[in-house]
Amino acid sequence: MDVKCPKCGYSFTSIEDVTTCPRCMYQFQTGTIPPLPAEKKRSNRPAIAGVLLITASILGFMMGGFIGFVPGMVDEISTGQTVTVYGTVTDENGNGMGNATVTVLGLGLSSNTSSDGSYRIENVPAGVQRIKAEKDNNSLTIKTFVYEGTNKVDFTLKPGSHEQDIMSEVNNVLYVCSIVIFILSFFTLLGGIFALKRRHFGIAVIGAIMGIPALGFLIGSILSIIALILIVLSRNEFR
Repeated sequence: MDVKCPKCGYSFTSIEDVTTCPRCMYQFQTGTIPPLPAEKKRSNRPAIAGVLLITASILGFMMGGFIGFVPGMVDEISTGQTVTVYGTVTDENGNGMGNATVTVLGLGLSSNTSSDGSYRIENVPAGVQRIKAEKDNNSLTIKTFVYEGTNKVDFTLKPGSHEQDIMSEVNNVLYVCSIVIFILSFFTLLGGIFALKRRHFGIAVIGAIMGIPALGFLIGSILSIIALILIVLSRNEFR
């Protein structure tokens, strides 16, 4: 190929990558240096996924806080409406106990069971109530939540006096759910941060997956699914 000496300007033909000018004996490189590979154009998909996951985590934290706060609110709920409470009173063998007394404590509302153990009490205020069934010095008091319409509350009497706090059992479940949602939302937040930084693809994916069961009032689950798709599509952009 035709080359030109960069020192004296003499033109000649050479097939060597490194040649010597026949006029001034200056040695130089004739081949061209290959251009550096162009940097791949980065998309905005990881950034969008990061924002979606952070939003989902915030919704998850809010939902977890709400669920954890509900147990403290339930006892105070009062809609001003009245409901009907009904059910049966049986012994340990499942036989109906007639002439047992069922009372809504603190309200003076009560009813005696029929021969098959069934009872019905109307005009019970909606909300948390303690309902007691008793016969022959055997009793069971149930703390439960009654709501609009009709509510079935069954009793099984055993020797002695017993209490069953259904509200406490429900509250314990709600507290556990709240803690689980907080943990899932934390990992979702972590995944969102790494997605924004385009680092640790695996952690970003895990964060998106964790955001789905964290719910976030269901909106968070939808955002996490979209974020997961975006992260998978932009896998090559993560370091």
